[in-house]
Amino acid sequence: MANGSSRPTAASLNSAAARAGEKDGNAVNQTPMHVQRNGAHPHAVFTRQQVQSGEERLVPGDFIVTHGSGFVDSLIRLMTRSRWNHAALIVASDGTLIEALGTGLTRDKISKYQRRDYFVVRLDLDDEDRAEVLAYANAMLERHPKYGLLTIATIALRILTRMRLVIKKDGTFICSEFVARSLAQGGRIWFEDTSLITPADLYNSCVKNEPI
Repeated sequence: MANGSSRPTAASLNSAAARAGEKDGNAVNQTPMHVQRNGAHPHAVFTRQQVQSGEERLVPGDFIVTHGSGFVDSLIRLMTRSRWNHAALIVASDGTLIEALGTGLTRDKISKYQRRDYFVVRLDLDDEDRAEVLAYANAMLERHPKYGLLTIATIALRILTRMRLVIKKDGTFICSEFVARSLAQGGRIWFEDTSLITPADLYNSCVKNEPI
């Protein structure tokens, strides 16, 4: 949990999650818990409103799930049948984040999403684990990998055909893959190839508290 920050009430957290879930067309987990547990990985979930009001502070190693309106965003939304089509990793308490966009891996600020709904997810990682997450993320940023359009095509084929084959070009990332791989450096276990994890998977796993 964020040191020195107040905990959101169960009612406010679940109400906000429910409103977003209704837009997504799915009911979110209504369990009145601030900390949810997915397998052996407890985590906390905060809304955009809680972050912008200062009720909750960002911690490096948090990540967000949100939505966009670009071509790739629309494609991902169509494939996964989810409103949530983007993910990014928080790397500083001032809201600096690293994300994979069409131009490749880049650094920006969470304020760019101030007019969009998003959820902040905080895994129960210690300082050493968070340092590993951030070291990996920054190392990848220096290499500036390109966006994984081939990975997007693989996910589309997987959804349409149920195939298990993973086709990926080295030196590329999609947004949710980058977040998942970074968190894996801190000990987060994913029961799925990280190349195939979508923003909807992150949302379903960590906000709705459903297994991938």
